[in-house]
Amino acid sequence: ATEDAEFVEVQSSGEEATFTGSQLDQMLTLGRNGISALIGAQRAVLARIMVTPPENPL
Repeated sequence: ATEDAEFVEVQSSGEEATFTGSQLDQMLTLGRNGISALIGAQRAVLARIMVTPPENPL
């Protein structure tokens, strides 16, 4: 996902069992939240070393 919470690519499979649409929605939400946390952590590190991160890197 991007900073704007837009997905670039999604892959999934039920290797051992199937999953519901609701479970998929939960997984997507967890993914979005994790990516948001990673972006925040990266920005915090860049701010500490006095590097201004780009607003829109792409």
